[in-house]
Amino acid sequence: MLEDGKVPVWADDMRKDIYRSAINYGGAIAAEHGTGKTRKKHMDLQYSPETIEIMKAIKCAFDPNIILNPGVIVDI
Repeated sequence: MLEDGKVPVWADDMRKDIYRSAINYGGAIAAEHGTGKTRKKHMDLQYSPETIEIMKAIKCAFDPNIILNPGVIVDI
């Protein structure tokens, strides 16, 4: 992260390469700290569109008003 709080494009590209390598070796993009905001945009590397839609459906079932951590893992 730069002083202005922005992440350089090369750093995001490097992160995506690391995530792909982890998945190729049977790992995941997140572990004990979960997906959260920083890994959300890379979830498509690990999960199919169908799986992400299921996650959204589960979120809506348990949080129909989208008040618990809105936009943290999936956007509704």
